[in-house]
Amino acid sequence: ILYGEWSYYGVMNVVPAWLDSHELTDAFVCANDEMALGVSSILDARNISVPSQVLVTGCDCKELGQQLYPVLTTVTRNWTDLGHEALVRVLKQINGEEVPFSTVYDSSLVVGESCGCYIEEEHKKQRRSSALRLHRQYKENNIYEWHLRKHLAHERYFFLPLRDCASQ
Repeated sequence: ILYGEWSYYGVMNVVPAWLDSHELTDAFVCANDEMALGVSSILDARNISVPSQVLVTGCDCKELGQQLYPVLTTVTRNWTDLGHEALVRVLKQINGEEVPFSTVYDSSLVVGESCGCYIEEEHKKQRRSSALRLHRQYKENNIYEWHLRKHLAHERYFFLPLRDCASQ
């Protein structure tokens, strides 16, 4: 068991040292998708192929894991329903109603390529479409930021404190 601090960069601190001192394992079963993506990046940098040499899985079904190759095998917890249920419980507590201390919720497996499973062509099409949408969104954000920085760089007076404006 390795502790990756629940983050992409957290696994960067532990997995390389582990790989250097151990024989390659059959699989990395990660507690969340961020850590699984970090593990996949480390393996890729070492030319270790996922899934042909080692399997990788995550848990929480982040969108990014569904856009990359290989598509990450993960577990979804239906976050929308969980968020709704959390709000309902908080409102009940505010109104003085009793709510159960804990509840078991269903999760479901989202099969990707990182576990060695075959993905149907329809899912690949959806993935490509979603990846293109993310790419367009990224480009639009970068273009907007570039224009904003360019505009603000030419408009230096925009940043003058009010006391300085009064003296000019």
